[in-house]
Amino acid sequence: MKALMVGLGWMGKKHFKIWKSLGVEIVAVVEKCNFSINKISEQDKYHKDLSVGLNDKHVFDNVNIIYSLEELGDIDYDFVDIVTNENTHVNFAEHFLNLKKPVIIEKPIATDYDSVVRLIDLAKKNGTYIYAGHLLRFDERNIVVKENLDNSILYASFNRSFQSASLKKYGHSPSLYTSLVHDIDLLNYFFSVDESQISNISYHYISQNKYTADLVTDITFKLKNCIVNLHNDWLVSESNEFGFISSYDLRGLKKNVSVSNQPVVGIYNKERKEVPDLFYWNFAYRPSGALYLMLEHFLNCIAKGEESTIVSMNDVLITYGIVDKLLRYRRK
Repeated sequence: MKALMVGLGWMGKKHFKIWKSLGVEIVAVVEKCNFSINKISEQDKYHKDLSVGLNDKHVFDNVNIIYSLEELGDIDYDFVDIVTNENTHVNFAEHFLNLKKPVIIEKPIATDYDSVVRLIDLAKKNGTYIYAGHLLRFDERNIVVKENLDNSILYASFNRSFQSASLKKYGHSPSLYTSLVHDIDLLNYFFSVDESQISNISYHYISQNKYTADLVTDITFKLKNCIVNLHNDWLVSESNEFGFISSYDLRGLKKNVSVSNQPVVGIYNKERKEVPDLFYWNFAYRPSGALYLMLEHFLNCIAKGEESTIVSMNDVLITYGIVDKLLRYRRK
């Protein structure tokens, strides 16, 4: 299989390494004119890299980098992988969907619901598919949780917190798109949400004028008989070794579930610990890792000309429909 990549930044490099390990030929990478493979990105400053099993120093040698879509010419490729800033996803996706190419798009696939609908309609019109990068559906722990859930859950809490420095990267779109979309998609994955089942929305936040994302976002709503709380803030200490904190709790009379990326006790002062961050990255580059499994799954789907059964385009519509409903309430 031949891939065209759009974007080779912090996350793009992760994708690139995994494609190479899966035997995919990367025919070219589209990047900005001032791009340098050795440039340190904002994300490198607060996320640690851990490339278990895929740390070949020469993996990026002889990469064919082009600086505009016009330079593609007659280059042949089977699918496109878009790993750029979220505000560029729509334009790139529209271009390649119009060429009837299967398109993988890192989350969020767009930062407004109308664009999500338009992209999916365009994919259907052209007989191709969008594969959305909601990799938490591929985390082995979340898969086990889903297999063991029932209708007894009465309270669900999803918490996600980042260092304030990461607002430079993620703060130009609402947190519901750039960070909490992970948790909203998990909620959809676990409970197959119907938007009409959501009621009694309560929204609390502390805004920061410099960014579109709220400094603190806290949303509570009712989903059927379950109370759901979504929390996001950008207040994690710079000394925290994980880069961010994430957890969720599902509680009912018969069953309790807790998943976290943190140790049991964490006290953070001035000294920074040199420990890789992100709860799934410590195994993300092995065949058991969430990102690896996601891209491998998408590759198999593309080879068969099939839609993903794990994150279908309808799943994507539902997830972003929930985001849109919550944001519309926020604007009241």
